[in-house]
Amino acid sequence: MTTFSARDILYEDNHLMVVNKRAGDLVQADSAGETGLEDAIKQFIRKRDNKPGDVFLGVVHRIDRPVSGAVVFAKTSKALVRLNEIIRRGELDKLYWVITESLMPAEEGTLTHHIVRDGRTNRSHAHTSPQPKKDSKEARLEYRMLGGSRNYYLYQVRLLTGRHHQIRAQFSKEGAPIKGDLKYGAKRSNEDGGISLHSRRVSFTHPVKKEPLTVTAPVPAGDNLCGEIVVNFCAYEIHDSGPRGNDRNDRNDSNDSNVGNAGADIGGERPNRHDPKRNSRKLFSRPVRPSVRHLWPVAAGSFSAAPTAGFGR
Repeated sequence: MTTFSARDILYEDNHLMVVNKRAGDLVQADSAGETGLEDAIKQFIRKRDNKPGDVFLGVVHRIDRPVSGAVVFAKTSKALVRLNEIIRRGELDKLYWVITESLMPAEEGTLTHHIVRDGRTNRSHAHTSPQPKKDSKEARLEYRMLGGSRNYYLYQVRLLTGRHHQIRAQFSKEGAPIKGDLKYGAKRSNEDGGISLHSRRVSFTHPVKKEPLTVTAPVPAGDNLCGEIVVNFCAYEIHDSGPRGNDRNDRNDSNDSNVGNAGADIGGERPNRHDPKRNSRKLFSRPVRPSVRHLWPVAAGSFSAAPTAGFGR
């Protein structure tokens, strides 16, 4: 059963709400009758605001059930129409963090595949053939390595298209399945049944105020592996300015001086993806172990949300 509380709200005004979804929650109710986040939020608003009638809540976009992180909902029909138009124009910028079991072919790059969805297995297949297959759709994303440990690697991903299971299928095709994602080739499941894919940040122009809005979702609680990767490896700039340059808040809102300059190399040395052992020695020789609350700052101006469990264990 999906639950929701005020602690899950990242941003809210009269027109929209951005929430931090837990891995395992549905965004919308399914055909089997299981309720989703949409219904839980409606019930929460009805009780909080003492609304006697129906509560309007529009689903702007969805993320997969085993995925955690930021999801946008519209609180008015006007906001929903305008947000749908923003998505149609490709102006909802979505940034993800993903932990993989293997290295990608390059430290950063753009992936382009043709994806075919198999409705029988609820799985998508990514193809690199220059001749698109029947019923396939082009899928594009940008990725960049943020760091790694002895067994896992953290990447930042920007979606350029929105296809079914896109990141999961494309990373699997490249030989780097997402941690916990058994459906796409992971070796073992995560403890909570979720996968290590997190909708880290959404950026768009507010549909009514016409002002840039960036909302960042803290990663789930207990994500000590990710914390070690980011703080100790620290070789790549975590915060990407994006198309609107709204990331200044992300850069300055950490309480830990060791995290504030995450783009700097440790010891003047960049990681070598061809020598994981050297990277591991360097990674685990640094004694810094700040708490999770210092690792994942929320963008200024947004509401803090309680992290959820299971990501990156």
